[in-house]
Amino acid sequence: MSRVDDLADLVKTTNDILLVNEAQNVRTVYIQVDDLCELALKSYLQANVDNWNPTDGVFRNGRPRFKRFWTVVKETRDEFPGNEQLSDLLDGFAARREERNSFFHDQNLSGLTVTSEKCLQALCDLYELLGVLFPDFWDKVEANSILKTQMAVIRLKRRMWQDGSLNHRYQAILQRWRHGEDTEYLSVKGVALLRHPCLGYEFSVIYL
Repeated sequence: MSRVDDLADLVKTTNDILLVNEAQNVRTVYIQVDDLCELALKSYLQANVDNWNPTDGVFRNGRPRFKRFWTVVKETRDEFPGNEQLSDLLDGFAARREERNSFFHDQNLSGLTVTSEKCLQALCDLYELLGVLFPDFWDKVEANSILKTQMAVIRLKRRMWQDGSLNHRYQAILQRWRHGEDTEYLSVKGVALLRHPCLGYEFSVIYL
């Protein structure tokens, strides 16, 4: 698989985590998005900058030290001079990295709250970042109906925070979704009938 294929697959998995249980998984997804941002930046630099090295030339205990996130962000900015879209995206990810560092290194913040809105914005920013770094990312999205649908739903969810009427319309669509069974009981053992709203409902609708 190519770098872009790998990144698209990781994005799809991250979307899955959110859609299975949004209320409980937003913090996990928020952290995962931060990791994917750094991986995307390093992947771009390694693929496009001659002789780029992920280490910074400093050795600790005989091992090379990897470049800090901030260094990788600066190196990426340098490759896109004047690109305001990328600059704004990187500013957002830099702020999230600061928040993540607080989450991991300050025990008083172990209960750090990550709202759904904040998590959804991070995911949508990740999509845009990948599109800037790897223009063929959008081709991968178009070719993968599951990924394309996931991203459309997550973008819609982000818009719902600004327009509550969208949420009512979306929930009504989900509630009327045909599931292929008209009874309360299933004759096949091991088959579960999911009804709206319940855990994993959106995830299942997208895949089925």
